[in-house]
Amino acid sequence: MIVRCYSACFMLAVAAAGGCTTNDSSLPLRPPLAHAIWNPELRFSEVEVRSRTWIEAGSVLKLLGYSVTRVMGRPDLVIAKYGPPATGEVRCIDFYESRPTVPDQEALLILIAHDRRAGRVTSLEVVSGNGKATVHITREFLQTETQKRVRMTYVLEYMDDHRMTATTSETESVISDHE
Repeated sequence: MIVRCYSACFMLAVAAAGGCTTNDSSLPLRPPLAHAIWNPELRFSEVEVRSRTWIEAGSVLKLLGYSVTRVMGRPDLVIAKYGPPATGEVRCIDFYESRPTVPDQEALLILIAHDRRAGRVTSLEVVSGNGKATVHITREFLQTETQKRVRMTYVLEYMDDHRMTATTSETESVISDHE
């Protein structure tokens, strides 16, 4: 029952919090990264996160990567990367806090951010130390008006108040034809 409800429940929760596009155009979509999603009600099992699929712009998106980063003195940071399996390009990144449950039970994953900025992820690096974690992300996309390839880089920090927040402004640069 939980797994069947998962896709619909998750998509409504993510759409309400600023998630990927939905088939329901009446749902308001917010900016690409919802900075203050943390809500104990948006909790999922690892099985739910790993089995999540949806259709976006005619492509089926599935889990392409899953990692856990230990952050001293804080809940573990879980990163789930989604995209079309046919291309292997990461399009959406979900960030979760892993909360322990009863011994021998699967941890609960609380959604803290859903990053759906333009383009495909070409690099994602987690730097952890001193009770902090930052995520350095690079994306590439085709600029519609100029038809030039653009590289965008940005850094997110896993905050003490259970959020992922941009720590520096995004930087964009045009990719030369020789790259």
